[in-house]
Amino acid sequence: MLYETFNSFKKEFFTDRIDNEITQNLNPKFELREYQKEALGRFIVYLSDDCPIQRQQLSPYQLLFHMATGSGKTDNGGEYFIFV
Repeated sequence: MLYETFNSFKKEFFTDRIDNEITQNLNPKFELREYQKEALGRFIVYLSDDCPIQRQQLSPYQLLFHMATGSGKTDNGGEYFIFV
């Protein structure tokens, strides 16, 4: 499964994938937290051509981000998420 495969890698495998172009476009008042960097890195790896697993379906993909209450979903684009 994707979760087990990704958990077998070190956290730096994902956090090192985030391009400066992405971080420079964020509000400079708010620095990305480590778990946010890892989540974004996992997303980038999954969509990349060198993903360690073979995706079963062609795009569009359905991915789920678990976001805590008070994490700024509404203020930071949460209106574009489908809540289940």
